[in-house]
Amino acid sequence: MNHHHPQYQETLTQLRNLLSEQISCDPEVIVPEASLEDDLGIVLDDAFLFKFIKRLNSTFKLVLTADDLEEVETVHDVVEAVLTELDLG
Repeated sequence: MNHHHPQYQETLTQLRNLLSEQISCDPEVIVPEASLEDDLGIVLDDAFLFKFIKRLNSTFKLVLTADDLEEVETVHDVVEAVLTELDLG
């Protein structure tokens, strides 16, 4: 989906807020091209994913699983996973 699409931007904003709270960083550093591990310093282990997926599901009213996020590397990938689950991707 286009980065300028309203639903993309809205999802990105919500994801920024969610991630910035979970990893205690400034939401402005959470940009689509940011690597979760390399740029944001997130360790994508089971403990992080469990909490992150629970928050994603709660925020976006989804039923994502760890398998749905298995291939994500960037913030953009997470936005796309959410939008795909919402059938907007």
